[in-house]
Amino acid sequence: MKLKTTLVFLLSLFSFYILEAQCDGADFVENNGIAILEMENKSLPSNWKKETSKSGYTGNAYIIWRGNNAFNSPGDVGLISYKVKINNPGKYRFIWRNNIGVIANTKPETEHNDSWLKINASDFYGQKGSSKIWPKGSGKFPNPEGGGGKGYFKVFCNSLSYNWKTVTSDNNGHNIYAQFNSAGVYTILVSGRSNGHIIDRMVLYKESQYSAAQAQDLSRSQTTCGGGGGTPPPPPPPDDGGNNNPPTVSITSPNDGQNFSVGSTVSVGISANDSDGSITKHQVYVNNSLVDTDGSNYTPHKITNISSGSYAIRVTVTDNDGATASNTVNITVGGGSPPPPPPPSGGDNNPPTVSITSPTNGQNFSVGTTVSVSVSASDTDGSVTKYQVYVNNKLVDTDGSNYTPHKIKDINAGSYEIRVTVTDNDGDSASDTINITAGNGTPPPPPTSNDINLVLVNSGTDSDIKALNNGSTISSGSNKNIRAEVSNNNVKSVAFELRGAKFRNHVENVKPYALFGDEGGDYKVGSFNAGSYTLTVKAYSGLNKSGSLLESRSVSFSVSNSGSGKSAIAYPNPVKQGPVSVKLPEEIQGEAAYAVISPSGTEVARGTIDSRSLGDNRSLQINTSTMKNDGVYYLVIQANYDVYTVPIIKQ
Repeated sequence: MKLKTTLVFLLSLFSFYILEAQCDGADFVENNGIAILEMENKSLPSNWKKETSKSGYTGNAYIIWRGNNAFNSPGDVGLISYKVKINNPGKYRFIWRNNIGVIANTKPETEHNDSWLKINASDFYGQKGSSKIWPKGSGKFPNPEGGGGKGYFKVFCNSLSYNWKTVTSDNNGHNIYAQFNSAGVYTILVSGRSNGHIIDRMVLYKESQYSAAQAQDLSRSQTTCGGGGGTPPPPPPPDDGGNNNPPTVSITSPNDGQNFSVGSTVSVGISANDSDGSITKHQVYVNNSLVDTDGSNYTPHKITNISSGSYAIRVTVTDNDGATASNTVNITVGGGSPPPPPPPSGGDNNPPTVSITSPTNGQNFSVGTTVSVSVSASDTDGSVTKYQVYVNNKLVDTDGSNYTPHKIKDINAGSYEIRVTVTDNDGDSASDTINITAGNGTPPPPPTSNDINLVLVNSGTDSDIKALNNGSTISSGSNKNIRAEVSNNNVKSVAFELRGAKFRNHVENVKPYALFGDEGGDYKVGSFNAGSYTLTVKAYSGLNKSGSLLESRSVSFSVSNSGSGKSAIAYPNPVKQGPVSVKLPEEIQGEAAYAVISPSGTEVARGTIDSRSLGDNRSLQINTSTMKNDGVYYLVIQANYDVYTVPIIKQ
């Protein structure tokens, strides 16, 4: 008996060491394309606290930053290091479940809502559709709007309840991604930024294998070593010399071309087989959207309460050697219609839409009456989860997915701006605004093209470049700003709304009123992507867009790629030996990345530079020792959204 007990103990101890070896000291492990960890499962530095007072958390607690705001100190205070073991290399999306633990008096959904994040992966970036950005200080460009540095993203949410919004770049949120090129242990760094930001759990997952809903499913266990699905996957089967027979699959129900009544439940049955192995994964797609993933055992997916339309149902199975097979059927419901186009790649989301149905713009009411605000809102690829009503820029009502018309009771004489903002289940928002009057209040004047003058400014020299009008064309670059000049002396604030190849919302309460802001007349550096834009500028009688709308103007303009018309200058050129000095153009302000490309197209040198450290001559020194052969080399400089190409002739 004693011998048996000893053997059991030794086996347990042996298993423990094997498990630790498999995890290589990691806090959690990726298994089959997903990794999940509760944030509190870690010893925390000072000012990160484990708390339970805000209900709805998972695990044993959530963590909350109780230190001072660290808006300009990424990684410097409250640094937590999480280690994750990646078994299956590839592209992973990063999300965390977060919340706001300190409620501000104004705009509570945009305060106390962010932390610093850095993933030491093969590549760490933000993506929205085809747009990609990299952290400031990473040596890669373009960078996000807003704070950052040292390779950290400022990652924020905009919700007063637990949510999975995990984005970076102010006013143009990009999702967070990490690329792992090889299996191994990687580090995720989190540090404090905004006092009161709550983080509950974090997830890394492959979008090719899991939908967002599946990754966010709170019933999923942590993938820690020793439990919750954290055991590393079994070793691959013996190599059969590459002669694997792929699996087969057919959809047994519904039938191709079958029609169903609106509101029915459609069950997707399949038959799958692998002649020389086993099926390890089943995936169901509806109109090209992944809706269900099962492992080796498939449970029929059910489309409940189905709506009128046409549907393409595709099932893909994967065998134990990684080979796949698919089968597709098409069905209709009710009258049927062509299936919608597939969703855009890169995790992009279609924003919601909203309109105020009552009252109507310009309507006048008697003093003391009750004004009911009704809206119509929808989201084509999800659902509306939040409604917010603002009156004269003050938040007066917040509803969840079900909106109850807001009532302005016993209205006083005056002018009122009513704005309704809706948010969808992916965190994107849309707004609609109307203006009404009560009693003798005067309706705001209609927008005109003459009340506000717009001027393009060189933010490096604070000098005017030219007037900005409809049809104007300007060059892209990081040394630009736009000033609004108003004619009405009663203006107290000016709101800017930039839409197009770049988005920005900004309010100025002090002259000069500038799109990217200023400090006592010293214009801040702004930048534009190449493309088309519409800029709407509104002037108000009160601070922060309050009071009456006094002036308004919208202009449409385009931005050309400055890299094609402006370039750096290299000397001496041609060169036989020794360094080459490259004088940078004035448009390059701050950090830039550069590479030297050989005549054969091979990169022979790479580096980063801060133009502010170059002195008055603004010259970058290029060592020609890497230019082994004669010919034309190309120096490529990227600063923000601009690219400059300089030919260097080596003799």
